[in-house]
Amino acid sequence: MARAGIVGLAVATVVALRLAAVLPDVPNRHALTGETARRAMLDVDAAEVLLGGDLLELVGHLVGSDTGTLLLLVAAPAHAAAGPAHALGVELGISLVFTALLFLVLGLAARCVGASTGEALVVLAISTPLLMGSRDLLGHAVSGMPEVPSAVFTLATVAAWLASRASRTYRPWAVALLGNALFHVTFQDGLMLALAVLLVEAGQAGWVRPPRALLSALFRGARSPVGLSMLVSALTVLLGGCWVVSTGGLNATVFGREVSLRHVREPVWLGALLLFLFVEFAFWHERVWLAAEVPRRARFLWKWLLTPMVVWILVPFSGRLQTFGGSLAWAGSGSASDWLLSLPRAAWEGWVPAETRWIVLALLCGSILAAFRSATTRLVLGSLGGLLLLEIAFLTLLQRGNLQPRLIVHLAPLVALSAAAWVPAVPHVVRTPLGAAAAALLLWIVLPIWRGPELVSTLSRGFESTANGDACREVARALPITRGVLVNETAPARFETCGLWVKLLARERGAQVLIREPWTLASRRDVLVLEDGTTPAGPRGGLVALGAPAQHGLVRGQRYRAEAP
Repeated sequence: MARAGIVGLAVATVVALRLAAVLPDVPNRHALTGETARRAMLDVDAAEVLLGGDLLELVGHLVGSDTGTLLLLVAAPAHAAAGPAHALGVELGISLVFTALLFLVLGLAARCVGASTGEALVVLAISTPLLMGSRDLLGHAVSGMPEVPSAVFTLATVAAWLASRASRTYRPWAVALLGNALFHVTFQDGLMLALAVLLVEAGQAGWVRPPRALLSALFRGARSPVGLSMLVSALTVLLGGCWVVSTGGLNATVFGREVSLRHVREPVWLGALLLFLFVEFAFWHERVWLAAEVPRRARFLWKWLLTPMVVWILVPFSGRLQTFGGSLAWAGSGSASDWLLSLPRAAWEGWVPAETRWIVLALLCGSILAAFRSATTRLVLGSLGGLLLLEIAFLTLLQRGNLQPRLIVHLAPLVALSAAAWVPAVPHVVRTPLGAAAAALLLWIVLPIWRGPELVSTLSRGFESTANGDACREVARALPITRGVLVNETAPARFETCGLWVKLLARERGAQVLIREPWTLASRRDVLVLEDGTTPAGPRGGLVALGAPAQHGLVRGQRYRAEAP
């Protein structure tokens, strides 16, 4: 594994240097997308808390976050060390480092596919150009989006899973730790991977025995007094809470404090928590029966891989269940062929260049044929293929009508490994020249993508338009305020970007500007209003204009002075 890791490190270094060389030429690198800008503001807030030395508040930021917390743990110290003048560079740099790390992990994962160092190097030689040619993945290489970090931890988790299956260990702790790390990068990707791994592991005992045993355990658990009370309580909370909300809600005074039930999220959260507790109780109650019917590895992964993820989502008052539910909401309708083939079509079109698609298809067919000859190839391809099919099936069903290719871009490294899974089944005399020829052909086709203009164009796809970034940055720079709030009335396409630039420039000046929070101090403050004419202007009562307005592109800004409330 050491030699493959060293080669992977060399490739990662070359990739990082190449991306760093062309990054200054990306014209819209300052125009982060809405999701990235929102994450960057959370990172900056956490860095300020860290610099202030308030560790309890930092823990509150992490526990209360409704997004992945692992990137926040990485970004906060980096922002604190780099200073306010380099905030944008920190966000882009972290993304670049993860992109380089992906190729290092690919080198280590190749050793889990090949049985020897020579086989691992051939696997790495084939999979590296395939990954370098993934335009959808490369488009997020420096964008600050979580797709590349998710791909890193997905590949690391799968590599640990392949190694644990080959060694037949009953307690794959590395899979549990890396899988939960993936979950704390992207909730959806972590849960999908955990479910897919559990299904594959449980399937080792057949596709009838484990489901039958689980259903039997739930039925027997519901017949016990404790289980029945938990199940009835969960259904009562769900149905009763939804009925109360549908009739207009409820207000009450508890211990002198006003409480209200106005939204369905509260009963859904509490009902989901009670249902999960019932499931855990039922499985514990029937643990002897399940031990005989469900494979040991599957039971371990349920306990240490999936259960911590569900518990984290159900943390009280965090809003994660609502966020996760929103990410899995059906996005619309469409013909059956559209929503069934949307994600597979996105993978076919975005993961490999057009010139290499038939080569990749031939390599995948070779891996399938080799699986009949080699037990190692059969294990690798069965694991990777099952994982890919199950995750794409989950997302296709849950994201009906949503054609966003980025939903599955983190799976591209697994396809690259699958295309090289035939290597252990081929004799040494044929393996090296055949692998070298395939790698050379793929590299020859892929290298033009990494030339200056083409690479800049690909990297630009991960950002918003240059016009939006320039407009937000220049207006925020022209209208500095020292102590006050931002009233952001811009369109959704530039809402987060404008808020981010106001925050970053205020942080550079040492100013106190609230972006989302209301002003609660009994003192005079400045108000910066940004608008672009897409939404009706809010009330301006009690505000006194300060100076002339500023406009750049579609974004117009005006400073106001507001007296103490």
